[in-house]
Amino acid sequence: MLGDLSPILVFAFVGGAMHDGGFSLLDVLRNVGLLCAGWVAAAVLFRPYAHPGVLRLGATWAVGISVGVLLRAAALGRTVDGEYLGFWAVALTLTLIVLVAWRWIARVFMTSLDATTSS
Repeated sequence: MLGDLSPILVFAFVGGAMHDGGFSLLDVLRNVGLLCAGWVAAAVLFRPYAHPGVLRLGATWAVGISVGVLLRAAALGRTVDGEYLGFWAVALTLTLIVLVAWRWIARVFMTSLDATTSS
């Protein structure tokens, strides 16, 4: 599960570094905490680690990131308007890309480790 939270870290740090207001570690930590809370809540609901599968992981990602984005909106007192929907779309897109990359790297590493161990 910890590896699956890496997309949230990447998203928060990239987002924090790209905005005109400058990089604020407190803002990044707030965003990480809220998005991770959404992910963990979705993981409890969909149980992708107890019953692995692409559909459960996908549901955890989609619902978890969405809940985290909505928690962030509430924490910042933002309305979910067109601009915030853009933020939501970027959050979903970037976290999906990093999640797929992370899962692929982990699978390649575990496969090579298995091959090395069984030799």
